[in-house]
Amino acid sequence: QEYSSGYRSDLAVYNRVTSETTLITKADDGEYLEGLAAGSSGILFQGYSAENASPRRIGVMASEGGVLWEEETGRILRGAINPQGHAAWIVAGENEGMNQRAALFVRIENSSRKAATILFGDHLQGPFWSPAGHRLLLSFSNTVPFPEQPDTYETRYYTLVITP
Repeated sequence: QEYSSGYRSDLAVYNRVTSETTLITKADDGEYLEGLAAGSSGILFQGYSAENASPRRIGVMASEGGVLWEEETGRILRGAINPQGHAAWIVAGENEGMNQRAALFVRIENSSRKAATILFGDHLQGPFWSPAGHRLLLSFSNTVPFPEQPDTYETRYYTLVITP
């Protein structure tokens, strides 16, 4: 959306009953907020500024507005939130050959930590919380050289189930 002195991106909530949209943030010029996932416990969002085009902040906002928590992080690829308000997100790392390193972070209550490091290729799905919100599922592939055949590669697919 264009404003008098620049651009910004806000979050809004749509009410299906009343067909009304309510703005729940007031971003500054050059600030961009994007929703990653929504649930009964809030909206998982990422934020970045015009100076740094990669999302560098992650947090949870109440559906009425108001940040419940927010923290600095790396370039966010994906994220999810469970009914208890626990969040999980994947932060991009360095490229390694035909793959990219990434880290899965989990925030439970008031503490965030790295739960896993993965090396993925052209397939990355998740994280997905289990219905009860106690486990995470993450699916990815990586590409590796095929043994004894130069310039030939195989893709391996993995699914991780993580209990943070």
